[in-house]
Amino acid sequence: MYEFIFRIQVDAIISKRTRNSNLYSERSNYNAATIETLQKENTYERLFLLGNKLMEGIQEAAKATNQDLLVQGPGPMFNTSFTTKKSLKDYRDTLSCDKDKLKKFISGMQEENIRIIGRGLWYISTAHTEKDIDYAIQKAHKVLGEM
Repeated sequence: MYEFIFRIQVDAIISKRTRNSNLYSERSNYNAATIETLQKENTYERLFLLGNKLMEGIQEAAKATNQDLLVQGPGPMFNTSFTTKKSLKDYRDTLSCDKDKLKKFISGMQEENIRIIGRGLWYISTAHTEKDIDYAIQKAHKVLGEM
């Protein structure tokens, strides 16, 4: 067991943990930089604008390539699902989604250097630019067209 924990500590295993909960940690400088970034003027507005632009671009790419892709979420974080439903409200709704098609889409996007969480989740950060969003939309159109 201790060997497993050591492998997580040295980042040999991906562990989806956060390191910002301990103010006295070696990461406290990162915490301060994060807070400073988030306090800048229009940070959240910018995140929502970029997220909404990406969502709309992916929806347009899906429509242009005749893919039943639902893009749903608040902007900076959203989900993509292959379904004919207009929205997903609960777990039962997700059972009708085409998970194999989602895996192909995620894999194709990964090949184009776009990282999507395996459940179809997308995240926008303050590091993303308009150019990054345009690139992601372009690659989504390409990948969807090849499916």
